[in-house]
Amino acid sequence: MILTFGKATVDDFDKIFAVNVRGVYLCFRYAAEKMIAQGRGGRLLAASSMAGLTGIPLLSLYSSTKWAIRGLVTSVGTDILFIASAGPLSAL
Repeated sequence: MILTFGKATVDDFDKIFAVNVRGVYLCFRYAAEKMIAQGRGGRLLAASSMAGLTGIPLLSLYSSTKWAIRGLVTSVGTDILFIASAGPLSAL
């Protein structure tokens, strides 16, 4: 379903961000907790799309979530590197 900016509701916004961004956040959070507890490090990967590099006509909400995922991945990487540098998880 194509949700253009002018036709999307706040509920539409909340739903697509809940799935695309919150979903990635929760997966990262619980995977990182498990990796840290195991003490072996690991890698967190997230799928985005070309929409995360450039806006896609008629898909502003979708594109926004993919930009948000790029920001989340970058920020989480910085946080985890900071955590890893303070403990035994230098491979994380």
